[in-house]
Amino acid sequence: MAQRIAENGPLAVQAAKKAVQQGLSAALQDGLTLEAALQRQLLQSEDAQEGLKAFAERRSPVFKGVAS
Repeated sequence: MAQRIAENGPLAVQAAKKAVQQGLSAALQDGLTLEAALQRQLLQSEDAQEGLKAFAERRSPVFKGVAS
């Protein structure tokens, strides 16, 4: 399972970990707000663009793991 997780974009994995760690003890609305904020950040990253481009080109993505 760790291998499958590691194959994903590092920024997305970090964001998911943060959402789980902070969201478990948060109220529902606070958790949803956190999730939305993390998603906005991820969608603006170079990794998001690389993931879409790689999918369209039917190749494996090469993630940089650096936020824009």
